[in-house]
Amino acid sequence: MTKRLTGAETRARITASVVALIEEQGGAGISTSDVMRRAQVSRTAFYRHYTDVYAVVAEILEGIALEFQEQSGGWFRDPGSVGSLAVSYPNLLAYARAYVKHGRLMAALADAAGVDDRVHSVWWDGLIGAYVATTAAAIRRDQAAGAIRADLDPEGTASALTLAGERVSYDLLGRHRRGEPEDFARIMSPIWAASLFGVVPADDDPS
Repeated sequence: MTKRLTGAETRARITASVVALIEEQGGAGISTSDVMRRAQVSRTAFYRHYTDVYAVVAEILEGIALEFQEQSGGWFRDPGSVGSLAVSYPNLLAYARAYVKHGRLMAALADAAGVDDRVHSVWWDGLIGAYVATTAAAIRRDQAAGAIRADLDPEGTASALTLAGERVSYDLLGRHRRGEPEDFARIMSPIWAASLFGVVPADDDPS
């Protein structure tokens, strides 16, 4: 007799199948039927948990965004933390190490976001926009504490830094990986330092 799946097991099967299909086929054009067949769940079971494939992708991206923020150090997580020049490199290195775990998926979704409006919407809302908002909040907090430049536009700066980081991580750590997390941190740390603090660290790794 086939064991009846719990709700958590069904969701896990569905999300794992969506990740596998995106990594294999790309992020555009995956159908609910593809997912159900791969996950070996019924149509009723799928729609009991998700409205469509895009809802699954959104949930996956929200989880990755949370993981990135948690791995990127107290500067992002702790509302009472105040940044300094020294935290730029280790925070970026931690982010890059988290990105590597999801590099193929991230690259496939970034590609799909350029051609599929709904993928773009969940890509922005579930990941990029969330990271921009968290970074902007940290910038505002540090401006209030007098730790970083007061003349910065928090939202615009956060958007520029996040999008630049997304492109560099895509290039170095995505589907056609040609670099390491340390390369990402070495490239991006001076950019963050110059943008936020108006200076460039003498050493790529200030730690």
